[in-house]
Amino acid sequence: MFRFNNVYFKDILKNINLSIENNEMIGITGESGSGKSTFLKLFNKFNIPSKGNIYYDDKNILNIKSNILRKEVIMMPEAPYIYGKTINDFLYTSLSYNSKENVSKDKKYELLNLTNLNKNLNDSTSTLSSGEAKKIGFSLNDAFKTKVSTFR
Repeated sequence: MFRFNNVYFKDILKNINLSIENNEMIGITGESGSGKSTFLKLFNKFNIPSKGNIYYDDKNILNIKSNILRKEVIMMPEAPYIYGKTINDFLYTSLSYNSKENVSKDKKYELLNLTNLNKNLNDSTSTLSSGEAKKIGFSLNDAFKTKVSTFR
C-alpha cells in the first residue's frame, strides 16, 4: 500500500525506508519535535519529500493529484476543527466534500448516533468539547470509507 524509499524531509526526517501493507497498523512514538507529525503529513502530500520517493499502491504520490490522494488517505488531527454554525452544517459540508450524491438527513443522524453523543443536528458547534469533536471526526472517517487513516 505505502512504500517509502530513502525519504528525507528537510533536516527533520532522514533515510526513511518503510513498507506498510493493507490492513497493517503501525504506531510511531517519539519526543515532541522529533518529526512524528511531519512524517504523517508525507502520506497525503501535505509535506513533499526533499529527497526519495513515496509510493501508494505502486504509484509515486507525486504523480497522484492531491485531491484524489486525500480522499483515500485521511489525516485525523489531534484536535479536529469543527466549522460551521451547527453540527448539521459541519456534517453536510464534510460529507458533501467526499460524495457526489446529496447528503440525506438520515445519514447525518446515523453519523451523530455513532458517536453516542447526546446532541442534536441543530446544536451549535461551539457547544462541542474537544472529545466530542474527536468522536464526530472518527464517525466521519468511517463514513468516508477511506483506504488509509492516519491519526495524530
